[in-house]
Amino acid sequence: MSDSALTRLAHLFALSAFAVAAPLFEMLRRYPEFLAVHGAGGADLLAIAMLSLLPLPFVLWTMESVAGRLRPSLLGPVHAGLVGFLTALITLPPFGRIDWLPGPLPVALAIGVGVAGAIVFVRFRVLRELLLWGAAAAPAFALIFALDPSIRRIAFAEAVAVESSAWPSDTPIVLVVFDALPTVSLLDRNLQIDALRYPNFAEFASHSTWYRQNTTVGYGTLACVSAIFDGRYPANDRHAILADHPQNIFTLTFDSHRQHVLEPLTRLSPERREGDRYFLAKVSRAELLRDTGVILAQLLTPPASRDRLPALDQTWKHFADPSRKHDIEARRKVEAFHAYLDEMRVAEKATLYAIHTVLPHGPFRYFPSGRTYSIEGDDPSGAANWGYWKGMEWAILHNQQRHLLQLAYVDSLLGELLNRLKQLGIYDEALVVLTADHGVGFVVGEQRRGLGDNNRLEVLGVPLLIKRPGQVVGNQSDLPTESIDILPTIAEIAGLSLQAPVDGVSLVGNAAASRTIKRQTYRSPTEFSIDVLSPFKEIVARNFERFGDGADDRLWVFGPNSDLVGRRIEEFELGSATDCRVVLRDADRFDAVDLLSEPLPCELYGELYPEGGSQVRALAIALNGEIVATTQNYRTKENKPRTLWSALLPESALRAGKNDLKIYLIGADARGERMLSPV
Repeated sequence: MSDSALTRLAHLFALSAFAVAAPLFEMLRRYPEFLAVHGAGGADLLAIAMLSLLPLPFVLWTMESVAGRLRPSLLGPVHAGLVGFLTALITLPPFGRIDWLPGPLPVALAIGVGVAGAIVFVRFRVLRELLLWGAAAAPAFALIFALDPSIRRIAFAEAVAVESSAWPSDTPIVLVVFDALPTVSLLDRNLQIDALRYPNFAEFASHSTWYRQNTTVGYGTLACVSAIFDGRYPANDRHAILADHPQNIFTLTFDSHRQHVLEPLTRLSPERREGDRYFLAKVSRAELLRDTGVILAQLLTPPASRDRLPALDQTWKHFADPSRKHDIEARRKVEAFHAYLDEMRVAEKATLYAIHTVLPHGPFRYFPSGRTYSIEGDDPSGAANWGYWKGMEWAILHNQQRHLLQLAYVDSLLGELLNRLKQLGIYDEALVVLTADHGVGFVVGEQRRGLGDNNRLEVLGVPLLIKRPGQVVGNQSDLPTESIDILPTIAEIAGLSLQAPVDGVSLVGNAAASRTIKRQTYRSPTEFSIDVLSPFKEIVARNFERFGDGADDRLWVFGPNSDLVGRRIEEFELGSATDCRVVLRDADRFDAVDLLSEPLPCELYGELYPEGGSQVRALAIALNGEIVATTQNYRTKENKPRTLWSALLPESALRAGKNDLKIYLIGADARGERMLSPV
């Protein structure tokens, strides 16, 4: 086999297009929201196309050219080997999507196909000629991608006429959208908002109307938030850009209100005006390309190794930001919130204060006090593989604990907002709406956000509390409301005129009472009976059994062996060391603890290699001689001899300086009494 340098480059270019560009473009076509969030334009699409088509073949071609110059006899074998490598890369993702293939088998199969591909490539000239045609056709991948209707509408959006209300309004409007907040997380055992854990939510409910049966209408943040803003059910051909939502809360109030907006994800607001304040996270082209690179890495990495890469299901951007590991991603959300509060002013005309907090959505990093803790190693939410809780129930409980702790901090942020509105003297006269985009479920075998048979209430049910101007007495309503009702309700209360039809109805009056079905749209609409949230009592009882409520708080004392928390090690007879090997990531964090710095070293994570394979083993975590947490191991989707474990320590357990951390296996002695054995 003797081919020219240009021919060899064409071979590599064709195969790279199938290995890299084709799966990337298909992923972006399936999730065009990624481009919408990044504000991608035509030049950005060109940059993505160049990133996916050019670097890999030129790097490989350079490598083989260098090898050929050093030893000409190597040129043919190296080229065939690179052809085999790219062939394996093409087949690895399909093999990786087969769930029943264990551990390294997808990689082994891909390598086998790659070896076969290299042999066929060397032996059959016709295949080499076909690759030349493939190289000529490779740019078509980028062209087809750019001409996709959704991609074209996002990247080449035309100017949109603002559909503003024809009627004036002087009512201040405050719209607060939380993220990943199910109604059930707020409730105590009596099905009321827990005033001890969440005093600010409860205080607001005491002089607003709480619509207890409210449900979201979409899947995922962008669709759900867009539905709140424009009052229409999500549709597959509409994305989170102004061109697809010409009438929304921002355009409706454009002429009548100043706008003070914190919205890091959707792109529904119109052009900027003097006097308006927009706290929008701008994304540079370099950040877009870095995030695209992470998507590529996830697509091309063997399934068993993906947990080493940044996750794609926690946010729409900043995947590759190295600061995420150091908890800046979580702090960035809170800093934006505080900057928003600091800039709030009373204008000569009424103001729309719109806030999408992206909280209490993960990453989970906050204690109720507002102090942060660190995650060293993999986030325990890795038990949710690609959105599914496939790990043991203990990993789910650990994540729900962190969700509830972060929610308690979000409650304090709500208190800051309400106090700021009162300081400005606009709270009493304002129309204030609190809601959330979607919920989140904590059920084994179900998705965190996608609908399943056992998580509907947690995923669909989201809070909706509305305080009308001058309202001082709270009440509760069981109308079958949906998040699409928020915009028409705001319009009627504030005296604004809708310029186009919406799917929702105003909650002024009883129009919602005639609703006979509820709907959630993901890919295609799913309809539910209006009593879809009727099992509230069972889910609240489950949560109470797990973590108690404000009157019986067990957020730090839950699960098996939790009664050991608070006891001293010297109270126990210690057994001999076991054969179990427990690995703790970054144990040296406890050698010199600075209580004044953050993040605090309170999240523990590691691996456990127990006797008996994947047997569940209970662990006690002792700090300075006192048991401060109990936990147990769990397994994720990957097929490895290890199991994982994690635990969260209360910040009060730490002391300045060196902390003595010990881990014990919880077992039983001959009398059946619990016994601790060092590991």
